[in-house]
Amino acid sequence: LEAYQKFVFEEDRLRSVQIAHHICSLMQRGNVVVRWKLYHSVFNPVLQRGVKLAHHCQHSSVTSAQMHSCPHHDQCLPQEVLQVYLKTLPALLKS
Repeated sequence: LEAYQKFVFEEDRLRSVQIAHHICSLMQRGNVVVRWKLYHSVFNPVLQRGVKLAHHCQHSSVTSAQMHSCPHHDQCLPQEVLQVYLKTLPALLKS
């Protein structure tokens, strides 16, 4: 699971989105133990990065178009990746 963390937060957006879809698929199909481990190893850190992204943008008044030139953007999670995880969140909360 720690190996996934490296791929989730890499700079290649396309690969990060693909990994996000894969992880969310595993979380939806996996048993309770798999979901628990993936949530704590990957999903929760992703959500924390998403909160940092939202907080940073709110306090900096950064728009989506400005994200690519943001000096702190390398510490943030790409919006495309975050959206994949957020779409899975309601299903996880129901389970």
